[in-house]
Amino acid sequence: MPQKRQLADSNASTQSGPTRGRKQSKKTAEAAEDNASATTSGSGGGQEGNRDDDDLGNRPPYEYYCLTRPFFDFENENRDKDEDEQLDEDEIDERYNELVTSKDSVATKPAADHPDHKWISSIVVWQSWKKYCYLKRHALYTNPDMFGMYIYNDFHGYGIQELVQNTLLDFDKEFSKKTRDDARLNEMWSITSSLVHWLLRDEMGSWMMMDDGGLLSETISMIGLAFLAMLNELDLAKLLRADSRIKDLGLVMACYLEWLRVSNEYADDESDVDLPETIVAYAKKAGIELENAGVHGLKEKLSSIEEENGEIEPLSGNAKADRWGWKKKFNAFKRGHGITAGEKYNILKMSRKERASHAFDKKDPLKDVSDKDLREGNITNMKVLAAVLGGAGLAAAHGHVDNGTTVYAFYQINSDPWTNPKPERITRPVQGNGPVENVDYADLRCGGYTDGGIVGSEPAKLHATAPAGSTKTLRWTL
Repeated sequence: MPQKRQLADSNASTQSGPTRGRKQSKKTAEAAEDNASATTSGSGGGQEGNRDDDDLGNRPPYEYYCLTRPFFDFENENRDKDEDEQLDEDEIDERYNELVTSKDSVATKPAADHPDHKWISSIVVWQSWKKYCYLKRHALYTNPDMFGMYIYNDFHGYGIQELVQNTLLDFDKEFSKKTRDDARLNEMWSITSSLVHWLLRDEMGSWMMMDDGGLLSETISMIGLAFLAMLNELDLAKLLRADSRIKDLGLVMACYLEWLRVSNEYADDESDVDLPETIVAYAKKAGIELENAGVHGLKEKLSSIEEENGEIEPLSGNAKADRWGWKKKFNAFKRGHGITAGEKYNILKMSRKERASHAFDKKDPLKDVSDKDLREGNITNMKVLAAVLGGAGLAAAHGHVDNGTTVYAFYQINSDPWTNPKPERITRPVQGNGPVENVDYADLRCGGYTDGGIVGSEPAKLHATAPAGSTKTLRWTL
């Protein structure tokens, strides 16, 4: 067996990451909880979004609530089953949809009534869920495909990068405050926990494929380092323990281990801190059993980490201010890349003239959305999003069907045969003009492209075609 090793503090500067390969990640539409708070997300829908607004806004300060198990965890469990027991793509989507729409769902119910449910949130972390909804929504606002626009290939990837940078800047602002109180800790925790939920639950392929591999690698390192800085702050506050008032401490630690595994291909190989090893050492110091935190497959992942690094002991030494050198490294990161807060990639913030210049039909895709709604980001309501659809070229919109599942509708008009997707299975025709009444999840299922070897459509994503030069409108009535 490899020798045990102790972890030391870190003071070295972050190094630039290597050029990395490319991979395309794949995720299905997420559960209704993506819009858990109607007061926050701007839309209802789903188990958690259908709760009364007053109920969401008036929850006891430190009462914990259940969340729906995310798809990535459900999918990981299916992948680890024997081959003859695994569900295929259609089956797993159907099974997961049954889970999140079940009348027996524990989503948003008090965790005290469901002690065996691992995916929980409190009003402190409810703020983190609001932040998650913000990140997910604003990531869509940086995606030209959603608006029938083309700007340049990596625009969406850099939009996600900007959101991550803004989140790290928010964390640094709280970290730098001289007053070390519960409000500061709560805000820092909501930032770091919401970030990892978003990174795991949302589609990150465009970000992972952006052309600045060095920036991506360093950013991934900064994400991990921010979480280590957070754990050190909890340690300083005597909150790094199994009975901590931060009830989802083990869950978020486990989520970061999963994120570091997923992003490892793009991570900074020259970092002086082994992030997974250090998180495990922190968990052992706190007496937290990560394998029981709620993320599938953690026991095997923990064994793999210790096989590579040796048996990991509890983190040695006492907590001290900025133990992991966050300020020095983050300042160097900011200087090296000229990072400042902003919304340069938010399409809603563009002028109507600028949006029109990038639109396929040279018209503002949000021409029917009021200036007030644009300022407030209120375009997630489907009655408003109908304005995005229609016209020659590629037009797209997103919205929430009755069961709360997020779906995407891409309406493509193109003369090139290899770009014309052909739905393999749609239970009810939805390609024509006019509204689609009583939309249901199953009505929006289709197979992948059949021409040109293009990567197929994701589950819960509809593709439709029309003759070149046609102008059609696909509308939704909810």
